[in-house]
Parts: sequence; C-alpha cells; structure tokens
Amino acid sequence: MAPKSQKLSVLPKVFWPKALHGSANCLIADNYANELRRTAVKTLQLNGAGSNPLLRLSLSDDMNADPGFYQLHLCLATFRRMLQKSPDLLPMWKTWFSNYTGNLLPGPFSRLMHCLSNIGWTVDGPPFVLDHEGHRWNFMMLDHKTFTLLLEDAWLQFVASQVRHKTMQGLQGLDGLLTKLDCTTVSSLDRARISALHSGAFVSAYEHSKYDEEKTPMCTQCGCEDDRAHWLVCPRFQHIKNAIPNWYHDNVALPPCTLHHLLVPRQRCVVEWREQLCQLEKDGIFYLLPPPQKGYHHLFIDGSCNNHQFPMLNLASWGVVDATRGDVLAHAPLSGVTQTIDRAELAALLAAVLWPSGTELGLCIWSDSQSTIHVADYIDQFDMLPDEVANHDLWHLVKQALSDRRGLQTDFRWIPSHLAPESSTDPFEDWVIHWNEVADRVAVTTNRDRPQSFWRSHSAVASILEGWATRLRQLRLFYTEVAEQQSSEVTNETEPICVDSSDTEDDDLWIPWEDFLPVSWQVQCVHGNFKIPREFVVAVVHWICAAERLGETVREVSDVEFTFALLLDREFQFPFSVDGSLKLCLRKPTELFQKPTFVQMLRPVQQAMASLKSLFPAVIRTQPQARPHIGLFMKFAGVRMKIPHQVLTEARRHLHSFTANRAVRRLVDLSRPAN
Repeated sequence: MAPKSQKLSVLPKVFWPKALHGSANCLIADNYANELRRTAVKTLQLNGAGSNPLLRLSLSDDMNADPGFYQLHLCLATFRRMLQKSPDLLPMWKTWFSNYTGNLLPGPFSRLMHCLSNIGWTVDGPPFVLDHEGHRWNFMMLDHKTFTLLLEDAWLQFVASQVRHKTMQGLQGLDGLLTKLDCTTVSSLDRARISALHSGAFVSAYEHSKYDEEKTPMCTQCGCEDDRAHWLVCPRFQHIKNAIPNWYHDNVALPPCTLHHLLVPRQRCVVEWREQLCQLEKDGIFYLLPPPQKGYHHLFIDGSCNNHQFPMLNLASWGVVDATRGDVLAHAPLSGVTQTIDRAELAALLAAVLWPSGTELGLCIWSDSQSTIHVADYIDQFDMLPDEVANHDLWHLVKQALSDRRGLQTDFRWIPSHLAPESSTDPFEDWVIHWNEVADRVAVTTNRDRPQSFWRSHSAVASILEGWATRLRQLRLFYTEVAEQQSSEVTNETEPICVDSSDTEDDDLWIPWEDFLPVSWQVQCVHGNFKIPREFVVAVVHWICAAERLGETVREVSDVEFTFALLLDREFQFPFSVDGSLKLCLRKPTELFQKPTFVQMLRPVQQAMASLKSLFPAVIRTQPQARPHIGLFMKFAGVRMKIPHQVLTEARRHLHSFTANRAVRRLVDLSRPAN
C-alpha cells in the first residue's frame, strides 16, 4: 500500500483537475469544495473522530491537496497567465471593474472577485490588488515565489477563521512556517501523528470516551479529566518531560490551539517584519556615478544572500561596480518579502542596464550567475521573455530597459564565481577575477552594513520564532513519546483469553447438527438459491459436524470467531472472485496472489449461516452482541455449536492479535488481512 503522503500528492495531480475542471472561469458554490474535502478524507481513511478535513488537507505537505486552495490557486494563476499572454485582457478587466457594482455574474472577472474576497484581498484598480495585510501588488507582474507565499499565507488565515472548536481557542490566524516546522524531515509515523493533532483528531481517552464506553475519561491517578492539557502535569508522564532537554515548565500556559493541536497562532512580529521589508523599495536606484555619453564600459554585478533557519528572515543585497572607471556604481539591499540570491542578482542586472539610459554608452555586463546571463542574452536577441521564467516582474523591467537600448551594444559575459587569483593565466583573467571579487565584496558589505535599528528588529523576530520553535519541538517530542508509551502498553497486554461455556442451555438438551438436519440436507443445499456457491454452504456444514464430533461443550460462537476457526483449517476454501468477474470460485486464502481481507471471508460465512437458518429452522442463531474483551465493539450474530476447546481458544487468540492495535468498531476495521 502507498504511504498517505503519496496518496495525498495524487489529489491535485489527478482528482482535483477532473472535479474542478473549468472552475477558473465559472462561479461555483463554496459547499462543493467542502463535499470534495469530506469525500477525500473519508476515502483516504483520514476522517478519524474529531478530525477537521479543512485542517487535515490544508496543512499537508502540499497545500494543493485541499480542493479549496487548489481551485483558488488555479483561478488566480490562470488569470495571471492570461494577463501576461493576452494584451486585451487588462483593458477589459479595467472596463469591467469601472462598472462593477457588487453583483457577481458568470464569467472570469466575477470568479476572480469571488476568490479574492474569500482570502481578504481586494482589487485596487486593475492590475493592482491589496493583500490581506494591506500591501499593494501588481497582480499581473508579481513574481511566482512571492505570489505563492502570499497566497498560502492568506489561505491559512482563512482556514483559521473557519475553526471554532473550544480546544482551538487562541488561533488568531495561523503561522504556517512554525506549524509545519520540521514536518518534511520527521518519519512517516511521526508525520501522521502530527497531522492527526493538527486536524483535531481524538487521541486521548477523555475524547474517545464520548462514544466508546470502554474508555475512561478520568485520570486514574489524579481523578480529573484525562485530556492533553492534563498529560502535561500528570505524574504518569513526568519521566517523559524529564527526558526532554531544557523542558519549559510554562508550556502549559501556551494557547489551547498550540497545547492541544500544535497549531501556532499568527505572529504579529512576522507581519511587521514583512512590512519593513516592503518599505525598503520605492525610492528608485541611487547611482554613485553618472554615465558618460559615449564609450564602452565593463560592469560587474553580484548578489548576496544570508540564509536563515527561518526563510522569512533571509536577507539579500546587490552591488554593481564599474571596472572601466574602477569604482562602485550602485548598491542596495534587496526589497520585497522574497529575499533570494537570484532576485538579488537580477536587481543588480536591472540597475546596470538602466544606468546609461539616455546615452549612447555601450555595456559589457559580467556576472557569475550563469542563468542570469543566459536569460538576459536571450531577451536581448529575441526581445521576448522565455516561457515560465521565474521573477517575471524584474525580468519584465530588464526587457523594457534592453528595448530602450535597441541599436546600442550590450554584451553579457559569464565568469565562474570565487576563482582563486593564482588560477589565472594572463593579465586579462587577473583583471576579471579581481573585479568579480570586488562586486562580491560590495554586495556582501551592503548586506551587512544595515542600520542598527534594522538588525535589532531582525534579532527580535528571530528570538521570538526560535522560542516558539523550541517549545513546539518539545511538545511534539512529548506527544510522540506518550504515543509510543501507550502503544507499547497495548502491545504488551497479555491477558489470558477465557473461553466460557454457555449458561443459557444445558448440554443435555443440545441436539447435534447431524441429528436435527434432515437426511436430504445436502441435496437441499446443492439446489438452494444462494448468493454464494452452494459447495461452500455444504463445506461449512461438514466442518461444523466434524467439529461437534470432537467438541465437549456447547458454545456461543460469533461469526467473527467462527471465521477465524475456519482459517485455522489450512485446507478450507472460501469463495473469491479470482478473475475480476462476478463469478465466485472456492480457493484457499493462501492460494491467492494478494492476501484477502478478513471481511472477504467473513461475508460469505455470514451469508452461509443465514441461508442455513432459512433452510433449517432448527439451526440456532444467537442475537447480535459486542464482545469488547476481545476487541469486538460491533455487534455480530453467532451460532450455537459444539467446538473443541483448543480450536476456539486458538481462534480467539488470532482474533485478539487482529484487534490488539485496531479494535473493530466499524466495518472498515475488518478490511485488512487476518494475519
């Protein structure tokens, strides 16, 4: 069977494209996504008691596993792509928006407004939009990384607004980075446990006791409600906390959403930090040197990026030096919420191309970013952007600047980064290596030499995030160890299985099957109108008669126990569909290529016993009842028969192993191999 993560990854690749075909242009009801969500978690068996499908899918490794986010991303990404490809769409959008009165009609513009309103975005005059934090973006030119970052953050705030359970109090927004911290590096089992906690699934006896009478809602040691908040102070788990390094004793004071579900509320400091990054731009590029009117200059460009453990705290900057004059031309920190090395390199390229605007100066631009040089050379040759190019906003500005220089010489040259001076073979290479290193130092120095107030803000945000990350890792480790302890307690249970004889009827009054069945019972079975093979019904009767010859005491045997008893007979055959048709053939379970599930063998046994009861009223069927002591919480009917004590004990031992880690509460619990 495929792991759950692989199954979830198939949803946006196979199922949602079919279920949401055409949704990018058509208004559809919000409830449709809810139905798809519920169906998906039910089919994938992720719909445990208390689990929230919206949280379960939205907090998976790929957020597109949730149909609501998938259709949101599909609509906005499709509209952005069409804006970039079709020059007529933007004027049409402007005309539609100028006449918009709030009424949504069928069409792509109404669909766009509907999607934006769901996540708190508004149109501020096409092509500009205001996001959920009030930042203004060019919806058409916004780069893909920033678009995805903003969209996922906005969706998580929408998800948080839809959760109102009492154990999720304090969820004022949702911080996706902290909530899913380390989720891609943990084991599959721990990832499943974290997802269960995220979605609100019941994991404590206190929660399960609401519908499971076997569970005890109170702590046996403390006499209070045995919920997850109590686990953190209960003496039963004190040894787990003692084993966790530097355990914070005030973890119990965290918001309920974090304490119960490891959901981290949105951090105000992160919102303010993004605001600070966005304020770095808008003043234009400041050049330290004016361009000459004519000539040919060599410009070296480079970018720098300090990668932080929290990507939102990455910082990038760029620099441009004029090797012809031997001086620094321009340098600045990178603006915007997406701080990456490729955008820093591209910002430096844009500054270099814009510098000689209005002159006839020829340029030779050197960079150690091979991808930047290749794309720039492609644009200069063909006057168009490559398909699906990243950082579309900056490349669009570079394309405009290169178009303005049409007819002037503009060359692009690549040099490997960080070459040692001794690796050169001639003075020209010495010159290239030297000025490339100068450009690199300018970018690094610019990234480091920021105002002290800026670094104080950076350190404050990092300190807050590190504090949350430490507490979150401690809670995750605590809950993981608790789960391991509870699992081992279930596995190590070795209670003897007691086989009690029936007290409802004296053995002296019992009539064996061979005595009450008519002489022609086999003929009646062969000619009976059954849904199962008649030979199987005959085989069941033969097995019961053989067991009674060896049995000592009359037993009430449930259909589940009887099926396990039949499985002990390696020669007994069950009806299976072996060729994909509706025809059933008798086969031993061990003869099949794929192990059959237990329910595949239980169903024909139940049908056979019901058929025998209809043919021969003397067959005694017991009333359906649960047997919690052996893990059967569903009610199953049974049959009265004599069966050897050893056979029934062995059958119940196999049944107990079958239900040890997963009791039978629903039919789906039987849909797995018997061993």
